[in-house]
Amino acid sequence: MFRLPPSRLALDPTDVIALDHDGRLQQFRLTAVADAEARGIEAVRQDREAYDLPPGAERPATLPRAVTFGAPEVIVLELPQLRDDTPAHQPLIAATAKP
Repeated sequence: MFRLPPSRLALDPTDVIALDHDGRLQQFRLTAVADAEARGIEAVRQDREAYDLPPGAERPATLPRAVTFGAPEVIVLELPQLRDDTPAHQPLIAATAKP
């Protein structure tokens, strides 16, 4: 953890910075930023050369299969009107389909 002046507001978590230490540049990835009188920064060392993998073989792009649904079953429910505040012209319908 280290602190930076408020003038470094442009730095956010996941940014990668390079610090000069004894003439060598060390890369660090910021993991947390806490704003106060001085910005508290938490970072982990990042060595891309140690973790970068060579590119894999190209894969052909394929579209996902479209989801098709079966024929829907629809039933108009002929139920008695239980309350006066329910409009008579508003029927109840039940529907189902198998994907």
